[in-house]
Amino acid sequence: SVFQAPYDSRVPLPTGWAPSTIVIAGIAGALILVGATAAWVVDERAGADAANRIFHRGLSSDGPLMGWPVLLFGLVGVAIALAIGFSGPQGALRWRLGSLLTGLGVAVMTMSLAFTLSISRSGDTDYLNDRNALTGAGILLAITGGGALFALGRGVLADFRRRRVYLGEGPPAGDEVATEVEPTSPELAGVTA
Repeated sequence: SVFQAPYDSRVPLPTGWAPSTIVIAGIAGALILVGATAAWVVDERAGADAANRIFHRGLSSDGPLMGWPVLLFGLVGVAIALAIGFSGPQGALRWRLGSLLTGLGVAVMTMSLAFTLSISRSGDTDYLNDRNALTGAGILLAITGGGALFALGRGVLADFRRRRVYLGEGPPAGDEVATEVEPTSPELAGVTA
């Protein structure tokens, strides 16, 4: 579980604010906001010319309304990324927030990609025809923003390692494992146990 996972930091964690995290979170938020409000479906079945295209936006009532959950999960993810970037939470809280951020990024990408796949599966298979219902640019922007959130969360999780190694997850039997430890002080350099 996220609240009881036995993880420790692998490297010293940042203590201040992280400008790169804040900038990437801002870019991801902008991509998700524009992606949720942009066209998700471009309906060309009304006519063959560009003037007859119908654009269904992600948040409009005549559109797929998939922009709302993408926007909700995306904005929560951006808030978590900004909390990580500004406050620099330490230890278990940082690991938990990174886990949530990674999951929210995957959720935004998955919802957008699932809608794309459903349109391509149920749509017209004659792609050379000018009278199709196609996915719009909003989906690509939402997928990109979700990918940025996922990458931020994955970067946070990369700073941690498990405290406990479970049975069967160690090196294979018969392999030698290096157990030498470098002394940390000059007084211990010549001491043997």
